[in-house]
Amino acid sequence: MNGRRDWSRRVLWLILALIGVALPAAAQAPAACPWINLATASGVLDGEASLSLINQSPTNTTCTFEYKSGDEIRTLSVQVIGMVDPGKEYAPYKAQCDRDATPMRAIGNEALLCPASGLANAHGLRVVGRVRTNAFILTLSTTAKSSSVMTQQAMEGKIGFVAELVSGNLF
Repeated sequence: MNGRRDWSRRVLWLILALIGVALPAAAQAPAACPWINLATASGVLDGEASLSLINQSPTNTTCTFEYKSGDEIRTLSVQVIGMVDPGKEYAPYKAQCDRDATPMRAIGNEALLCPASGLANAHGLRVVGRVRTNAFILTLSTTAKSSSVMTQQAMEGKIGFVAELVSGNLF
């Protein structure tokens, strides 16, 4: 009987030790963007990207992916904002893309593609759209004045692809 009790205690201590080792590792799991994964963003940026999450809450998440290559920095930002009254609340987001905007078909509701303004030392494209009660703002940019990877045509294709993914995930 005593041998069985010792064996049970050893198994219990082993289980507790394994839990003690596993819990800190689980608590430090890498952050993940709910709208697009790191591998896909790295493909869009044409290099291994890093991710930072800002203002993560149930109604507002901003995921910023960044790839650095020499002096060039390529950035993809995905912002999703929950709205209570889209009819009133969407207008300021849409206004970010009113000038020089091109409507995007089959991308959520009212999606627009436009040049990204307000970027420090960079140029790029922005998509502003809406799916149900969520607005989304996507920005793809590069600091390179000339890039074979981030030409205007390539950037339009890349941000269109991201817009399809994000709007699809919001449905």
